[in-house]
Amino acid sequence: MGRYRTQRRLNIIRDMLVRRTYITTLLEIGDRCLKRAPTSKLLQQRSLQGAYANQVRVLLDFGKDRDFKRFLGMTRSEFMALYTKVFKKIKRSPRGCRALAITAKEKLAFVLSYLRTGTALSHLTTWWLSAQQTLGVVLRQVLTAIIDILSVEADCRPATTEDWKKISRRFFERWQLPNCLGSIDGKHVWVVKFGRTGSELYNYKGFNSIVLMIIADADYRIIHMNAGAPGSRSDGGVFK
Repeated sequence: MGRYRTQRRLNIIRDMLVRRTYITTLLEIGDRCLKRAPTSKLLQQRSLQGAYANQVRVLLDFGKDRDFKRFLGMTRSEFMALYTKVFKKIKRSPRGCRALAITAKEKLAFVLSYLRTGTALSHLTTWWLSAQQTLGVVLRQVLTAIIDILSVEADCRPATTEDWKKISRRFFERWQLPNCLGSIDGKHVWVVKFGRTGSELYNYKGFNSIVLMIIADADYRIIHMNAGAPGSRSDGGVFK
């Protein structure tokens, strides 16, 4: 009986040691996952010397709409209206002592500047004082938020049969075109050739492009659009 108790105690002690080792290992793994690579001294100056601190913030607080629009492609009121719409989707709460987290305004300003200038991300690193990988993540996050929110507001397709009839009547009144529901035209937008696309983007004009297709009513108002079709397709192929 004594031998059985001794063996049982040894088994309990062994199980406790195994569990303790297991828990310790998990804690060590967690600590390693929480550790971040040290931020370079250059990137640590973003909040003081970056493009947002030196240009955007100054223009937003003290500049004129003309100067702000020249820099980001929209006025201050338009910027704040867009910021209000996408804020919830692009904000990111700081984790731990992450004092260098990029603010939502800075993210939006960077993306608008990128779209405005078309400069490569590798060149914007020293301007915005952020790592290229970080800028790539921000770009995808903000553009996704803008598309998700504005695509609903920009959807002006006729919703009912009566709406289509109004468009048809307007075409006949203004242009004497019976039974016309829209005027269609496409535009080739020049792009750098995407990887593994072969000649799919190469159009008849002699450059790589994607097609922007628009349908407008009798008063030149856009009622539907599509962008992204490869440049090698014809207008009929894109419409189909």
